[in-house]
Amino acid sequence: MKIQNQSCVPVEVRVALYRRVLACAYIEACEHYGLELPLTLDELESTIANEIEKPYVITHGFDQGIELACAMLSDMVYPDFLDMPPCLTHLGEQVMDTVCQDRIGIGKLNSTLHESSSAYSAIRTIHPPI
Repeated sequence: MKIQNQSCVPVEVRVALYRRVLACAYIEACEHYGLELPLTLDELESTIANEIEKPYVITHGFDQGIELACAMLSDMVYPDFLDMPPCLTHLGEQVMDTVCQDRIGIGKLNSTLHESSSAYSAIRTIHPPI
């Protein structure tokens, strides 16, 4: 996990951006594989904030926790989301599958999404991550 993101953009803004990108990428992945995600974009963003970011802030305090959460979210999507549609990394697929599994009510969401992950990741061979 990358820690201490060096940027002139406040960490709160970066976290919000990564949260939105992650949510969009996961919705797109679910649609790509024919899985119905019964969450709106806003609901998924709220889930990401509560399930992924919140534990870091509680455990490490706001300043360090928000930096760690930002690093985690950035590791879950490919960094070229400004040039191409957002795409989940393998870590992003695993974490989001785990987070959303209970909300979707599918016991084996992980295997469903990951069976097709090679095809989804093939997009990255054309334009590999930086």
